Amino acid sequence: FRKSARFEMDNHTDALLRSLKRQGTEYSDLLIRGPDTQAVCRLVLDPFSATLYSSSPAVFAQIEQALHSGHAMADAIEAVAFAGHKQPIREAVR
Repeated sequence: FRKSARFEMDNHTDALLRSLKRQGTEYSDLLIRGPDTQAVCRLVLDPFSATLYSSSPAVFAQIEQALHSGHAMADAIEAVAFAGHKQPIREAVR
């Protein structure tokens, strides 16, 4: 990014970008930058949202497989998101 003319960066911003981390599906660090501020934040998603917004080809393939098996979209996402749980989340909250 440092060499890009589209994104002005000083040493502090460069250090912030290099400090960002991702821990699997647990969390991702973000840099939010505006005209007068910049901040590092941590994005933590619930399993359903993490599956819904995933860019992983493996997750996408699992959702597609569930859809081809006859599941509705929301049910397919839930099945993938909570595959390691003993019961679907909808049943757990009843």
